[in-house]
Amino acid sequence: RSDNTFLNVTPRVTWTLENGETLTLQSALFAGRIGLVSHRDIDSTLGTPSPYRSVDFTLDTDTSMARTDFSWLHKLGGGAKLDLKAGANFNGRRSDSHRLALAGGGAPVLDDLTRTASDETGFTSIGKYTTPIVEGHSLGAGWDLGTTTRDEDRNELIGRGGAAPVATNEDYRSKVNRV
Repeated sequence: RSDNTFLNVTPRVTWTLENGETLTLQSALFAGRIGLVSHRDIDSTLGTPSPYRSVDFTLDTDTSMARTDFSWLHKLGGGAKLDLKAGANFNGRRSDSHRLALAGGGAPVLDDLTRTASDETGFTSIGKYTTPIVEGHSLGAGWDLGTTTRDEDRNELIGRGGAAPVATNEDYRSKVNRV
């Protein structure tokens, strides 16, 4: 069984000013939820039998994303122009999964619970100045800057063969700068 719900919104607004300048605001919003429940009976007819007689699996995931970009096109004298853009974004995900595998007699062979969470935030700044130098040709200079930070955590509780579960925790942090 699967239950999925999603929402997307992507508004864009552009203003053209009297002097020919253009301002644009463009955003994107996304939210989603995925739920999954499954049961599998396992029957080996050839070869070595599986240690699992049945496997139950559940998954619940929530995902969100927000992004907005602002741009400004400014016309200068002599055909030159300045094009500026700035943006920000956020991505987030939370997920819980549980896997339970039982042997033929109903004893747990595998019992895993995994929880993950990640968040990513980024900012960008892009700019370009262009000016005509001769008929049909322009000279341009600009920049493209950005930074992204990501945090991800993974916590797992691993049970094997009815033994006491073992807990693991993995945390990741990264930062990327673009120049």
